Amino acid sequence: MMSASPLPARALPSFSREVRDGDAEKEEGTLPTACLKFLWVVDFDYPTRLHHGGVLRFVNYSRELLLRGHRVYLATNFDPAYREESLLWFASLKEQGIISEFFELSYSPPRRHFWLAARVMHPGVRNWILRKFQKTTTQSARGLIAKLSIDIVVVSSRRLLFLADTLLSCKPCLIDFCDCASLYLAREIQYFIAIKKYGQALRTLPYFLHILGEDRYYARRNGTIFVVSPIDQRALARVAGSTSSKIYAILNGVTLPDRSGDTEKVRNRLMFSGNMDFPPNYTAILWFLDNVFPLVVEQVPGAHLVIAGANPPSFVKERASHNVSVTGYVEDLNQEIARSALYLAPLRTGSGFKNKVVEAVANHTYLVATSVAVEFLDKHTRDLIAVADSPREMADAIIRLLRDPAACESQLAKLYDHICSEFAWSKRTNELLEIVNICIGESRSQRE
Repeated sequence: MMSASPLPARALPSFSREVRDGDAEKEEGTLPTACLKFLWVVDFDYPTRLHHGGVLRFVNYSRELLLRGHRVYLATNFDPAYREESLLWFASLKEQGIISEFFELSYSPPRRHFWLAARVMHPGVRNWILRKFQKTTTQSARGLIAKLSIDIVVVSSRRLLFLADTLLSCKPCLIDFCDCASLYLAREIQYFIAIKKYGQALRTLPYFLHILGEDRYYARRNGTIFVVSPIDQRALARVAGSTSSKIYAILNGVTLPDRSGDTEKVRNRLMFSGNMDFPPNYTAILWFLDNVFPLVVEQVPGAHLVIAGANPPSFVKERASHNVSVTGYVEDLNQEIARSALYLAPLRTGSGFKNKVVEAVANHTYLVATSVAVEFLDKHTRDLIAVADSPREMADAIIRLLRDPAACESQLAKLYDHICSEFAWSKRTNELLEIVNICIGESRSQRE
């Protein structure tokens, strides 16, 4: 374990203004502001940064908690390939007052141990194989807990998930699974079977069993878990074999872009965004390009699709053409969305909270989506979105809205107002603090 040394802050994309009904300290339902100290163990993928839902989650929670007088210390195991860039990025978070401090937790078992552990289905046995190396990381985390007088530990890192077990005896511990990974992989396998790619289904099966065992093991432990949607909550409860009251759903929030004046829309411009090496994203856009976009271009020859997001694979980049742009990572994704006439969410697989859906609305851009893309929303909100699952239905909806942009103004206005009132990070933080208080209270009762 090492504390990251002070480094020059690198400019971050603007976090913009928080969506809230009023000041966080005055908002109805806000919990008492007695200072709590969080140790939040996170995964971090530098190439995706704020385009990653998990990163958005801990960054916005931390910012909101600090505004309320709490302290949030992040700990992570940096990817060696991006260590220096990651250190600078986290230093920028600290410089902006978004986090209190950050630390590096070392965890690097020899490859042969990882190889052996990966072939064991039961997470308890895997942890036993790696216990020598996990013990070192646990001792470092315990040192941080003692040094910083930590009140609550939140584990969001899959790689360091064992800490939810090894730290539970000394401090209340929450697991933030974000989405249900076993649900995501089950859907991947179902999709491969549906499109008759049986080899890919078989190759995915061992990893699915690995993650299924992990989800079940930790969902049945004594710790408290939260996920990003009711869909994931129900899936994880099924995996655990119970309707555990310790599995909570807290949806992500959204931040309104901070820009003066309205952004001018580019006529016939369609937009899709996401981490493009993530299978649900590239599966979605390839399906759209093959099945829907030709139908759109046939009726609207000037239609132009922008595919934005980090790490586009070669088979996505090679689809660039006169009507298709593949940008890779962009610093101001909000601006790209705001300039578009329509946002697309043609997801076929995946799970969890689809940040792209609420980000489109926050940027005053209407969207056409599949049922999977909006399943995390309540029925009232889904009914305000153009939902289409077949190529013909989706193409017809896009063509109609490109030809008559005013046709969606009423729905978009209602969606925007709903997102502003219901998806504030301040409201989500209230929900998180309620769970934290329950967790701390249960821990105290067990110790008395």
